Amino acid sequence: MNWLASFTVRVTETEIDTHHIITADSEQLAERGVQEMGRTWWEMLEEEVDGCCWRFPEGEVSYFSLVPLADVETRILLDLKFLDRWCVTVSQETPQICDVYGCHWNDFRR
Repeated sequence: MNWLASFTVRVTETEIDTHHIITADSEQLAERGVQEMGRTWWEMLEEEVDGCCWRFPEGEVSYFSLVPLADVETRILLDLKFLDRWCVTVSQETPQICDVYGCHWNDFRR
Protein backbone atom coordinates (compact mmCIF):
# COMPACT_ATOMS: atom_id res chain seq x y z
CA MET A 1 0.00 0.00 0.00
CA ASN A 2 1.13 3.57 -0.66
CA TRP A 3 0.67 6.84 1.20
CA LEU A 4 1.61 10.45 0.60
CA ALA A 5 3.44 11.73 3.70
CA SER A 6 3.76 15.48 4.17
CA PHE A 7 6.19 17.33 6.43
CA THR A 8 6.87 20.99 7.17
CA VAL A 9 10.54 21.87 7.68
CA ARG A 10 11.41 25.13 9.44
CA VAL A 11 14.93 26.54 9.41
CA THR A 12 15.31 30.02 10.93
CA GLU A 13 12.70 32.15 9.12
CA THR A 14 12.17 29.74 6.20
CA GLU A 15 9.41 27.13 6.09
CA ILE A 16 8.96 24.58 3.31
CA ASP A 17 6.68 21.61 2.79
CA THR A 18 8.18 18.34 1.65
CA HIS A 19 6.30 15.26 0.47
CA HIS A 20 7.30 11.62 0.12
CA ILE A 21 5.59 8.49 -1.13
CA ILE A 22 5.66 5.83 1.57
CA THR A 23 5.19 2.14 0.76
CA ALA A 24 4.34 -0.17 3.67
CA ASP A 25 2.19 -3.20 4.45
CA SER A 26 -0.15 -1.24 6.75
CA GLU A 27 -1.07 2.28 7.75
CA GLN A 28 0.40 1.67 11.22
CA LEU A 29 3.75 0.67 9.71
CA ALA A 30 3.68 3.67 7.36
CA GLU A 31 3.04 5.97 10.32
CA ARG A 32 5.86 4.37 12.33
CA GLY A 33 8.15 4.92 9.35
CA VAL A 34 7.11 8.56 9.01
CA GLN A 35 7.73 9.12 12.73
CA GLU A 36 11.18 7.52 12.43
CA MET A 37 11.91 9.76 9.43
CA GLY A 38 10.94 12.83 11.47
CA ARG A 39 12.99 11.91 14.51
CA THR A 40 16.09 11.22 12.39
CA TRP A 41 15.76 14.16 9.94
CA TRP A 42 18.97 15.62 11.35
CA GLU A 43 21.45 13.99 13.73
CA MET A 44 20.90 15.57 17.13
CA LEU A 45 17.24 15.36 18.18
CA GLU A 46 16.59 17.83 20.99
CA GLU A 47 12.87 17.28 21.57
CA GLU A 48 9.94 15.24 20.25
CA VAL A 49 6.40 16.55 20.70
CA ASP A 50 3.41 14.19 20.41
CA GLY A 51 5.15 11.96 17.86
CA CYS A 52 4.63 14.51 15.09
CA CYS A 53 7.05 17.38 15.74
CA TRP A 54 10.81 17.16 16.21
CA ARG A 55 13.20 19.93 17.24
CA PHE A 56 16.86 19.91 16.27
CA PRO A 57 19.67 22.49 16.51
CA GLU A 58 19.23 23.02 12.73
CA GLY A 59 15.47 23.59 12.87
CA GLU A 60 12.12 21.88 13.32
CA VAL A 61 10.30 19.15 11.39
CA SER A 62 6.55 18.54 11.66
CA TYR A 63 4.58 15.69 10.13
CA PHE A 64 1.11 16.86 9.17
CA SER A 65 -0.53 14.24 6.98
CA LEU A 66 -0.47 10.68 5.76
CA VAL A 67 -2.90 10.23 2.88
CA PRO A 68 -3.65 6.80 1.36
CA LEU A 69 -3.05 6.64 -2.39
CA ALA A 70 -4.87 4.52 -4.96
CA ASP A 71 -2.63 2.66 -7.40
CA VAL A 72 -3.43 5.10 -10.22
CA GLU A 73 -2.56 8.09 -7.99
CA THR A 74 0.74 6.46 -7.03
CA ARG A 75 1.63 5.83 -10.69
CA ILE A 76 0.81 9.43 -11.65
CA LEU A 77 2.92 10.87 -8.82
CA LEU A 78 5.83 8.54 -9.56
CA ASP A 79 5.68 9.38 -13.28
CA LEU A 80 6.11 13.07 -12.40
CA LYS A 81 9.52 12.12 -10.93
CA PHE A 82 9.71 14.79 -8.23
CA LEU A 83 8.77 12.77 -5.14
CA ASP A 84 11.03 10.30 -3.37
CA ARG A 85 9.59 6.88 -2.61
CA TRP A 86 10.51 5.22 0.70
CA CYS A 87 9.70 1.62 1.61
CA VAL A 88 9.10 0.86 5.29
CA THR A 89 9.63 -2.62 6.73
CA VAL A 90 10.23 -3.85 10.27
CA SER A 91 13.40 -5.47 11.51
CA GLN A 92 13.42 -6.47 15.19
CA GLU A 93 10.69 -3.95 16.10
CA THR A 94 12.53 -1.05 14.46
CA PRO A 95 11.22 0.48 11.22
CA GLN A 96 13.69 0.11 8.35
CA ILE A 97 13.33 2.82 5.71
CA CYS A 98 14.93 2.41 2.28
CA ASP A 99 14.41 3.97 -1.11
CA VAL A 100 13.74 1.87 -4.20
CA TYR A 101 17.49 1.49 -4.75
CA GLY A 102 18.15 0.09 -1.26
CA CYS A 103 19.66 3.26 0.19
CA HIS A 104 18.77 3.69 3.86
CA TRP A 105 17.01 6.84 5.10
CA ASN A 106 19.66 7.48 7.76
CA ASP A 107 22.44 7.36 5.15
CA PHE A 108 20.46 9.62 2.83
CA ARG A 109 19.79 12.26 5.50
CA ARG A 110 23.38 12.44 6.85
